Amino acid sequence: MPGGLVPAEKLDDMAKWVSEIK
Repeated sequence: MPGGLVPAEKLDDMAKWVSEIK
């Protein structure tokens, strides 16, 4: 992911993804 340009949606998906893995 480039620099710090990450859409809020992406962050939300990442959060869900991490939660599911743990």
